Amino acid sequence: MVLTETRKLRWIIYQVVYPSFLADEGNDLLEIKEQLTWKKVLQVDERKGKVQGIVLKIDEEMKNFSIYILLAIEKDTKTILERLSKNELMRAPSAMYGSGTTGDTPRREKCTKGTRVDVLKRISEWATDPSSPPIFWLSGMAGTGKSTIAYTVCHDFDEDDAVDGARLCASFFCSRQVEAQQQLQNIIPTLAYQLACQSRSFAGAVVDVNQMIIHDPSKHVKKLLVTPWKQSMKDRRDELPLSLIVIDALDEIANDGGEQLLKELINSIRSEGVQGLKILVTSRPHPDIVDATNSLPRDTIFHLEDIKDKDGTEDIRTFLAARLPKLHSSSSSDHSEGLEKLVNLAGGLFIFAATAARLISPPDAKLSVTEQADQLSKIIHNQDMPSSDRGNVRGVNTLYKQVLSDAIPPQHSLSRLRILHAVVCALQPLTIAALAELVAEDSKVKDEEAAELCVGALHSVLYVRDKHV
Repeated sequence: MVLTETRKLRWIIYQVVYPSFLADEGNDLLEIKEQLTWKKVLQVDERKGKVQGIVLKIDEEMKNFSIYILLAIEKDTKTILERLSKNELMRAPSAMYGSGTTGDTPRREKCTKGTRVDVLKRISEWATDPSSPPIFWLSGMAGTGKSTIAYTVCHDFDEDDAVDGARLCASFFCSRQVEAQQQLQNIIPTLAYQLACQSRSFAGAVVDVNQMIIHDPSKHVKKLLVTPWKQSMKDRRDELPLSLIVIDALDEIANDGGEQLLKELINSIRSEGVQGLKILVTSRPHPDIVDATNSLPRDTIFHLEDIKDKDGTEDIRTFLAARLPKLHSSSSSDHSEGLEKLVNLAGGLFIFAATAARLISPPDAKLSVTEQADQLSKIIHNQDMPSSDRGNVRGVNTLYKQVLSDAIPPQHSLSRLRILHAVVCALQPLTIAALAELVAEDSKVKDEEAAELCVGALHSVLYVRDKHV
């Protein structure tokens, strides 16, 4: 069998621990036997209960051991994968959970511990229930934390951390920031390859698919995912955990491809059936996507806007306490009052709270608690200024105005605005060098230092990775 280093370690541990466990439990039974005859043992409630407990523990460990063996066999896909065209199927490796955040890949993080508890619980219950519908749609406006929730679900069901109930088998995080992650034709092939790596039975079915199908996106859902999965079911053991697929940010697929993908998933699954497969999708409530979900059962749809204000506020409070520990642990009443005002200003929007936290405590600079408090006071003061904007929009707009005001002083406004405009208008992430060259005037040498300083000043609203903006 072909195992990763983590799986090899777990297998070695099982080989050592499981026999030792059986020996220990067997010794306990022998000890009881020596004390009384078996007939008397079963007549004594206390010892009867102890014997039953030992038997139940052995039975539970036997089940876990059997499932682990089945998973190891199911993942023995090396021979079959050699027949698959990885270059054709694996079109967007950066879109996968666990792919890292190198180059222009957007940063992804888990939910702060203690936040979004109810929605995560609901998704977990759906994912581990064999009788629940196969598709779950998580909807939310921009800034409500959909991608963070999707990433947390991936982490919680990752194969090295979870065995019982369900396991993550494939994922795709769509993103307008990365060309490969916004193209519809890349999604299902990338998911299919991941699934083939995790499931011997699925790999055996997808390997026989006509390779010309890969070049026809309209046939991807049915021919590369649903039909091969249905065919694999006859070779798949019922004891295996459910297989989970996560597709994040359908609304970021180019040319409104999210609606097309969701409709194809719903229609193909309805006609073919996918027992043992669960698909979590997330998106903003785009009208076309909303229309596509009308046929989904109501209990497999969750709108983040439906979270109670009290719970949403508490999540923001927990998040800010974790991100701003100096202010949170300060004994100053002004600091605690300021943080509470910031919680209320966020209005349940994590994008506001996250941007404010980065402004107060920059990730690449260490500020004292007094300096952080000054930044906090400035945010609160600016939010109190009169504005024609309303509600949460006002809060975010005012916060962004403050960020731009701090980053673009009047004496450098023209040159820094040129840099900002270039970043906003660029179709692809740019290096600092390319950015400096793009905005340089004909008569001047490109100023990389100025570009880097400007980007650094905008750290709270720009994503920078490996000098790509």
